[in-house]
Amino acid sequence: MGVLSLSELQPGMVLEQPLLNDKGVMLLPGGTQLTEKHLALFKQWGVRRAAIEGVGRETPAGDAAAQLNPELLAAIDEALEAKFTPDDGEIMTEVRRIVRKMAIEEAARRKRDEL
Repeated sequence: MGVLSLSELQPGMVLEQPLLNDKGVMLLPGGTQLTEKHLALFKQWGVRRAAIEGVGRETPAGDAAAQLNPELLAAIDEALEAKFTPDDGEIMTEVRRIVRKMAIEEAARRKRDEL
């Protein structure tokens, strides 16, 4: 996941996670393709950053993630979304990335051990 600042956002980018305001209210759902209108509204809404698909760091635990079924990956991401938001700041975004990587690697290890 890549978290970009408002000045880095471009029309056509896709939100990786729901965009929340500082009170936790969802402004836009994940998967929304950004438009010029969205970018203008972000300034009014006080949005400072957003998690964007395909931007930033490599996909965490890429090889391990390929070993897992999509439902398990979705469950891991859902559990993390309950704990972290894109507005948590850069440090917590990095913590989330590391926790996700560890969870994926642990799930892949358990799958290998079951075989």
